[in-house]
Amino acid sequence: MSPTEGWIDELRRRRWIGKIRRGGEARGPWYTEVLAGVALSYSNCCYVEIGVEHGVSMTVVAPCCREAHGCDIEDRSGAMPRGARFWHMPSDEFFARYDGSPPSLVFIDGGHTYEQAKRDYENARGILAPEGTIALHDTWPGNEANATPDRCGEVWRLAEEITAEKFTFAVFPGLTLVRP
Repeated sequence: MSPTEGWIDELRRRRWIGKIRRGGEARGPWYTEVLAGVALSYSNCCYVEIGVEHGVSMTVVAPCCREAHGCDIEDRSGAMPRGARFWHMPSDEFFARYDGSPPSLVFIDGGHTYEQAKRDYENARGILAPEGTIALHDTWPGNEANATPDRCGEVWRLAEEITAEKFTFAVFPGLTLVRP
């Protein structure tokens, strides 16, 4: 690592620490802080987010990374932080066309059906950097009322069947970190 890269990594860490010292409303949901911490564990992290929606997690995690990409079927380009690349397309097409660096961290929060989540997971494995992490959102609905398509959907089913090294934060809506 060059002196410049070390300095840039340190700057990213300081930005993140500054953010977590603010009130919760400025930081985003709890899982965004976990994702930012994972991103900072990689030097020169490349981050990919499937399902940008309002850009909250992208806004927290992207500053911790050298490169960031977000994909959504809706036009969420206005929610993207400066320097992040937005891909306005279905995730299956995104994975087929992706031309960025191999991501160290892929956050999957797109379609909540079992079938789509599984395709996103398998496609993410195909582009993931060695020793990278895949983060699945909505893996702990907690109760039946939250296991609906507009909440956690069926993503929890996928998390249960993954046999690779993983850890699930058992706090609604759940986050599962996987090292395939």
